[in-house]
Amino acid sequence: MCVICQSLTSYKERCDYDGLEGIGDFAAFSENAGDAPASIATPYSVSVGDTFDGTLGAGDTDWIAINVVQGQTYEISLTGIGGSGIADPYMRLYDAEGDYIGYNDDGGPGLTSFATYTATYTGVLYVSAEEFNYNAGDYRVTVNAGTAYSQFTH
Repeated sequence: MCVICQSLTSYKERCDYDGLEGIGDFAAFSENAGDAPASIATPYSVSVGDTFDGTLGAGDTDWIAINVVQGQTYEISLTGIGGSGIADPYMRLYDAEGDYIGYNDDGGPGLTSFATYTATYTGVLYVSAEEFNYNAGDYRVTVNAGTAYSQFTH
C-alpha cells in the first residue's frame, strides 16, 4: 500500500492505486510546501517504491527522510528532471542524528547519482539532494528495494 493510502485510508485493505496499470504501490511526493531544509528538521520523506520531486536554488541542499530497516538494502537515485533539471546530481547520506555516512557522485548513467545502501540500523536515513556545481534546478529522488552491496564512499 502506498504512503498516501496508509496515511489517509489505513482502514482499507488495498491501495486505491492498485488497479492502475504500472502504478502499484507508487506514490509521488513533491516539495510544494516550501523549501526542504538541509537538516533532520526536514518535513519531507519518501518510502521504498516512491519518488520525491524537488527544486534546488543556487547553492541549495535539500534533505529527504527515508525510514529504513536494519539489514535491508535500498537503491537510491538522484536525477535532474524536466527542462530545468540539475545537471550534475550529488547525493549524500546522513544517519538519524544527522551524522554524515557517505556520498555518491556519478554512480548511475551519465552524471546521475545512484547507489545501493544496506541499513546498519532501523530508523531514519536522510538523503541530501545537491548539484555538484551548486547550480539551481529540479530533481527527483527515487528509493527502491535493492540487492546487498554499498556504493557510498566515506
